[in-house]
Amino acid sequence: MFTISTDLSDLVRWIPSVQTKPVNGRLATMLETPGPFASVYLTVKGNVDEWGATVADRSARACDALAVQGAPAEVVGRVSDALTGQHPHWAESVTVVASADGEMLVEHDYRPPMRSLATWAGVPVVDQLLEWHQRRTPTLIVELKGDRADVCSYAVPGFDRGLAIRHQPADMAMVLAHLAERANAQLVIISGLEMEVSPLLSAVKEQMAGACRVVGERQPANRGELAKIAMRHVGFHSAEDTLRCLREQRFLTSVRMGVEGTPETVVALQSGLAKSLIVSDSAWSEQKLWVGRRSDQISLVDGPSTPLEVRLPDGLIRSALLQGIDIEIRWAFGAIRPRDGLAALIDTSDSADVLDQQLSVLA
Repeated sequence: MFTISTDLSDLVRWIPSVQTKPVNGRLATMLETPGPFASVYLTVKGNVDEWGATVADRSARACDALAVQGAPAEVVGRVSDALTGQHPHWAESVTVVASADGEMLVEHDYRPPMRSLATWAGVPVVDQLLEWHQRRTPTLIVELKGDRADVCSYAVPGFDRGLAIRHQPADMAMVLAHLAERANAQLVIISGLEMEVSPLLSAVKEQMAGACRVVGERQPANRGELAKIAMRHVGFHSAEDTLRCLREQRFLTSVRMGVEGTPETVVALQSGLAKSLIVSDSAWSEQKLWVGRRSDQISLVDGPSTPLEVRLPDGLIRSALLQGIDIEIRWAFGAIRPRDGLAALIDTSDSADVLDQQLSVLA
């Protein structure tokens, strides 16, 4: 009989308590409301950057920027309250997306934002927010203490307690493998003395049979250091996942199950043939896209049905969110990146033939 107690682990307070509810649905609901939208990304630590020396300085400057761009006073006030409110101790950044009619989304991440901004525009800027969620790898963190293992999680919905497991390594491995399966964990980190970690690591890997990545670490000096180690492994996993995604996109494009480049990606979303959108950092130019009310009303030139001018990647992300298709925000990995920083995966080569015909008409 395995004994699992629900003693709250002291390790839990060191791990970022991120929101794990899929953000795509919440953003799609927000996009169904009329714009414009306020979008703000700021660093919340005390570090000096181009936006100011303190959180208060940065927040004030962001709100001033929104007001200058035409945001109503009530929207600026709501954003200000969110920016100057209490932030989690682990947070390095905050984002606020607010609509004109009161809808608002506030989230934090454990890393600084890729770029700070405050903008009032017809379409919200949500690429960094989507990338945060994309990096939130469901992870179990295991700390060994003799015959006891303390377990807590990162980005696992419903796993809000620490668990204490007592048993021998082989039996403990069965419990951990079961927990990982129940949590849909992609990563398991085991920390402790080498003589404790090695046998359990081997047993867990055997139990998991490659279902998720399992890594071992020497016992750190304190819980805060273990949390940093865990987040570093999450970053490694995300980088490997980005490399896999971009290689897969390159292969699928070569066999005509994907397209890359600006006009090709626009037509794929416009025609409803895209099943996923990939956006890389090289897409962030000043090129514009014109959009209409419906998700398929997007164009590289303005027209009666596409009156709203927005930045190209923001408009494409909006179209994908409203269509309910997957969005990958994959910052370029070395030389591997889609042409123009944009790509879309499609169902079949028949879809590619249809897109070719539509592109030839545009040309």
